[in-house]
Amino acid sequence: MSKPLIYHICEDEKFINSAIKQFEDVYSGYNKFYVLVKDITQEFRYINTQSFVTKVDSNSVLNIIDQITSKDIVVFHSLSKDFYDFCLQLPQSIQTVWMCFGFEIYNDHNYTKDAPILAPITLKKFIRKSPSANYSLKKRVKNALRPLYHTLKGNRELSIIKKKEKSIQRIDYLATSFKQEHHSICKFIQQEKKNFKFWYYPLHLIVDVNAKIESNKTAILIGNSGFRTGNHLDVFNALKQLPITQSKMYVPLSYGNPSYIQAIKEEGQLIFKDKFNPLLTFLPLEDYNQILNTIGIAIFYNFRQQAVGNTIAILWYGAKVFLSEKNPFYHYLKDLGIIVFSVEKDLNAQSISSHLDINQIENNRKILYDQLNQNQIKRDLENQIHSILNLNK
Repeated sequence: MSKPLIYHICEDEKFINSAIKQFEDVYSGYNKFYVLVKDITQEFRYINTQSFVTKVDSNSVLNIIDQITSKDIVVFHSLSKDFYDFCLQLPQSIQTVWMCFGFEIYNDHNYTKDAPILAPITLKKFIRKSPSANYSLKKRVKNALRPLYHTLKGNRELSIIKKKEKSIQRIDYLATSFKQEHHSICKFIQQEKKNFKFWYYPLHLIVDVNAKIESNKTAILIGNSGFRTGNHLDVFNALKQLPITQSKMYVPLSYGNPSYIQAIKEEGQLIFKDKFNPLLTFLPLEDYNQILNTIGIAIFYNFRQQAVGNTIAILWYGAKVFLSEKNPFYHYLKDLGIIVFSVEKDLNAQSISSHLDINQIENNRKILYDQLNQNQIKRDLENQIHSILNLNK
């Protein structure tokens, strides 16, 4: 009897190469990656070309469904809107896994409002309008009556909102990096999904695991990207009232919302003058890690799971990390025994003036290595794949 296959539906994202390596390490020769692209003649931007990686468009991807049997698994790397039709046409007997990237929920007004994920100053300045806020009265009435109209006309074509809702309902397993995030996503979608633990980046792909601990920590880091959920303005407001002894302040803004990035750049330069160093372009990993090795204090004031890779890396290099208690990742790290600090309770003049000592850094490194070394992650993935395949026998 032939061995079951794992069908991966994805887009040309930088995370996918890691997924390819991990799944091939565990289940070599039985993975098929289908990458949805707008133009199949274009070269991949991120993904490495391999024999089992195929470009498809939104129409041709539907042809794959006939190949998939009830023994196989389908893994969605994110739940992009271009995946909805494929997901909804899959037979119910096929087990599905949704690798949640976060944007599917946190960027969607239907699942997440602004108040739970933005701090007060950021919320006031960058509140997101509902898409219907700019609609005329006539258009709002038409939108409200559209479902009734389609029902009366016998038109069963679903809206994008309904397709997303039904696609999420169709999913069997929700994949996140840790159980606290899994619980959070289930709460937002108001559905309980079976858990599938997956880390896109094992520790050895994020940091140099053999790097020595440096004592010269002269900088402070704020956030990881140019998105509102970093709550940069609220961090700036807290820091301008504290004695910052670090000589440099790095603020990664190499991707995100352009207008938000510009506003954060202007405000940071206004408040912190020459200390302020926005990182506006992508740096090679080696160069970025050299910067992280100089960080004594790191503040990630996001309320949602975000900047996980950055947080892991900077903990490894020895920074004192401050996270929001509203962030499930904070509780994950605390539960493991990682020495990490609360923005709400610990960000004060005394705490920001001292760094972790060598014993604290070594404690954090040991725990991170035990949890995220490639052998452990491989075992976790192997156990989960086998568990799902056993359900399909």
